Amino acid sequence: MWGEKTLQILETIGEATIDAADLLTAFLNTGYGASVLRIEYERFKLQKQRRQRQIEREKQKEKILLEKKRRQRFYEMINRLKKDGLIKEIPKKDKKLIRLTLKGKNRLIILKNKIENALPDPSSFKDKRFRDNKNNRFIVVTFDIPEIERPKRDWLREVLGNLGLKFLQKSVWVGTIKIPEELLECFKQLQLVEYVEIFEINKTGTLKQIT
Repeated sequence: MWGEKTLQILETIGEATIDAADLLTAFLNTGYGASVLRIEYERFKLQKQRRQRQIEREKQKEKILLEKKRRQRFYEMINRLKKDGLIKEIPKKDKKLIRLTLKGKNRLIILKNKIENALPDPSSFKDKRFRDNKNNRFIVVTFDIPEIERPKRDWLREVLGNLGLKFLQKSVWVGTIKIPEELLECFKQLQLVEYVEIFEINKTGTLKQIT
């Protein structure tokens, strides 16, 4: 019996250098009389389980580290807002409450207005899929955007140029591309529909309004 167990252990080890704890556990789990193949299978199963646990531990470490960084960034932001006079702390028993200052409320209004009036990135219309989407007829884009909306007017000129249209004059652009649906949607969002007209020149040379 002792000789058989010795043989099992020696055959399992073979030419390799293996973990003694793994060998012991595999040997005990398989029981007396198990083949070397069975012991090897049990040992590899233990190694796989250990690797999986190691992966889970690493994931947990990364999660904790990420959470720590997020907390650090949050408190850095809070300290910066306090330093700028935008928020103030109000101690209450064992809690620390935060409230906007008058300066903070005014800044909030400014930021909201800035976001609401933000224009889409005109460079997004440089995309090859827009420029290569050709029309077999000429397209004419005209617009008459009020001076009060000048930023939108400048934005539209840049967009039309990015799409590959050429200007005849500042408010008249021509080209042979299909006007992207994304641009038409921008017109709606920016309330430009009433100021922009798009025509198509048909085979007879007459203009046909398409928007």
